[in-house]
Amino acid sequence: VLEVGRLLDINRNRQGSPKYILNDTVSPGDRLLRINGVDVTHQPASTLISLLEGDVDSTVDLVFSSSSSSATGRVYAVRVLRQALGTGGLPYLSPRSMGGEGSG
Repeated sequence: VLEVGRLLDINRNRQGSPKYILNDTVSPGDRLLRINGVDVTHQPASTLISLLEGDVDSTVDLVFSSSSSSATGRVYAVRVLRQALGTGGLPYLSPRSMGGEGSG
């Protein structure tokens, strides 16, 4: 993850707000490992986008490895709401911001 936009938890609380307590905080440098249970560590950006897309306000489960922990990173999961393109919602991260293969 190179940049984090507006993440909304399942109660519509934005990451960084005092009520955003259901999820760990996703930070730049964290590595996306799984989307809805699918290993995406070596997938091209087009696959990531396909897995992230879905109905607005549906949930998506993401698993990350933290860059701030040990060499292997602490693994944590977040469940967020998909948002419409242009609102800064998570499922529409650009391939570049995800740091995946083909993200040139």
